[in-house]
Amino acid sequence: MRWLVSALIFLMGVGAICSQLYPSPLGIVGSKAFHLGEPRVQFELKIDSEQAKQIAELLAEHNKAQVSISNQLGSAKPDQYGALQAKLAERERSCAKNLQGLLDAAQLKRFKQIAMQSEGPFALRNIELAKQLSLAAEQRVKIETIAQTTLKTLDDLSAKMGTEIEAAPPGKKGDKKRQEIVRSYEPKMNTAERSGEAQILAVLTSTQKADWKKSLGAPFKL
Repeated sequence: MRWLVSALIFLMGVGAICSQLYPSPLGIVGSKAFHLGEPRVQFELKIDSEQAKQIAELLAEHNKAQVSISNQLGSAKPDQYGALQAKLAERERSCAKNLQGLLDAAQLKRFKQIAMQSEGPFALRNIELAKQLSLAAEQRVKIETIAQTTLKTLDDLSAKMGTEIEAAPPGKKGDKKRQEIVRSYEPKMNTAERSGEAQILAVLTSTQKADWKKSLGAPFKL
């Protein structure tokens, strides 16, 4: 069943790509705030021991709440799903905000740079960042259109991959075929994402491109 593991890992990657195309309600940092628990991120931001302790406590509390709400969803009635999902979203928003609140001004500035690097040009859909780069209304509309088109392309590719995987024959022969299918879709997904990024950058003026590049700071990969 190694093909299944490969497919799941790849689909997780697709999910990460697709999430980049939606403007986060949590601001520029967004859900990236949950990476603050990673030692290498803490090292980059020069997080002190007291901050690290508080971050660990917030994340532990959040994870406990997530498990509790997820368990409730498992036994909930259909008419209860909406309220529980809203509760889960509010928990995420609150935790992300509290995590960012533990950072000083310099740490938050650097973490925003890291978050923008992770999102790539799709981060330009963020209102705060759009204002920072003085994007015109027409530019914002074009960027939104490109993001939505890219998302549809990725959704279509993901659906086609799933259909091909389901149609593969059973047994070892099918396993090999599924592996080939997963591998064949990875470059297509990456090409679609890179194309969307390039199209968004093409919407910017030369000055805006320079400001965008400058706003990213030193390279750091989440």
